[in-house]
Amino acid sequence: MTLKNLEIFNSSYEGSEKYSLIGVLDSTKTSGGSRLLRYLLANPITNIAALNQRFAHISWYMDHWQEAGIIHNHLTHVSDIPKIISTLLYRKLLPSGFIKLRATLALFLEQSLMMQELRRG
Repeated sequence: MTLKNLEIFNSSYEGSEKYSLIGVLDSTKTSGGSRLLRYLLANPITNIAALNQRFAHISWYMDHWQEAGIIHNHLTHVSDIPKIISTLLYRKLLPSGFIKLRATLALFLEQSLMMQELRRG
């Protein structure tokens, strides 16, 4: 009942997401980001240590907005892996699905290698 009263996912005005909290907050670029935001709103943190850790991450992004911008640029090229895999499993096996999956995984590998180099140097 509280989710309905707070209009987290649906507004009482239209019964849609448009004027709800998620409708206002969701400016994500991918469906994966949208799903994550929805999950976070539906499952709020109840552990104070986890909440403090999330707050520390948010503070880092606020204090290092230039680095965060670089990370954001890398993430804009990431495809929705669960969507690609479900398309490959349950629909047509088209080359474009495999190409998107390979490109996205290559970005993660490249990012991982870059982070390792930064830690060494």
